[in-house]
Amino acid sequence: EPVSEVADDAWPDLAASHVAAVVSNALPDVVVVVEDDASAGPPPPPPPTNAAAAAAPTEEEAAKEAPSSSSTKEAGPTDPEQEEDDDEANGEDMVVDPWTVSGKVDYAKLISQFGSQRLDAALLERLRRLTKTGTLHRFLRRGIFFSHRDLDKICDSVEKGVPFYLYTGRGPSSAAMHLGHLVPFVMTKWLQEAFGVPLVVQMTDDEKFLWKGEYSEAEGDYNVDHYRGLTRENAKDIIACGFDKQRTFIFSDCDYMGHMYPIVLRLWKSITYNTAKAAVGFR
Repeated sequence: EPVSEVADDAWPDLAASHVAAVVSNALPDVVVVVEDDASAGPPPPPPPTNAAAAAAPTEEEAAKEAPSSSSTKEAGPTDPEQEEDDDEANGEDMVVDPWTVSGKVDYAKLISQFGSQRLDAALLERLRRLTKTGTLHRFLRRGIFFSHRDLDKICDSVEKGVPFYLYTGRGPSSAAMHLGHLVPFVMTKWLQEAFGVPLVVQMTDDEKFLWKGEYSEAEGDYNVDHYRGLTRENAKDIIACGFDKQRTFIFSDCDYMGHMYPIVLRLWKSITYNTAKAAVGFR
């Protein structure tokens, strides 16, 4: 792609005023969820077969290539390590999850395991026709986003005039987001522009605290406020992507659930399931 096209999305100056709640009509029922998915394009097709190389050898060539009886070995047991290498080459040891990508990635197998469908040319062309911009994002054109769930239903909604909104989120775990974190937000920004729809961004600081939070002996308290601070920093990075401030609502679980929620989180972190079961008598 030309450099001018790659760099066409300007990143606006950071401004806290870009955060705005959607206060107009109630959000409709249809929703697009953009997940943080480490995606790559489908593997390249195999090279074409060389028909000349597959021609049968002459008798003289066959005689030269035939092994002598002294060098012939009986077939022994298969080498386990060789089996493992072959399995990995065939994608048998492929692991793709939110934390790990290992082995040779088989994209057809991955689509089957995740229960999604491949983004084919017909659906991409239909999507392009329905956008306000009339063009597809480079992530779609280059096959970086290569599968989907129910994107055809979103196209149906657009054709019928049924409103929908975008929904995505971020679990704050560091003070700054890297490029991998930003990939789904870059795609979400394009979707918002392409269809002119509202966006809801949920910051799950409560979930990150429950997973990684620690108790500080020095302060005599849990570090839930640390994750609330990370939420604010990450929200700045998300705002800098340039979302439509009139159609975008970013919220923190800790703030949105009310003033008692941080206390509830501390109780959750302090009391295990077994303790609660023994005290309350869950069945």
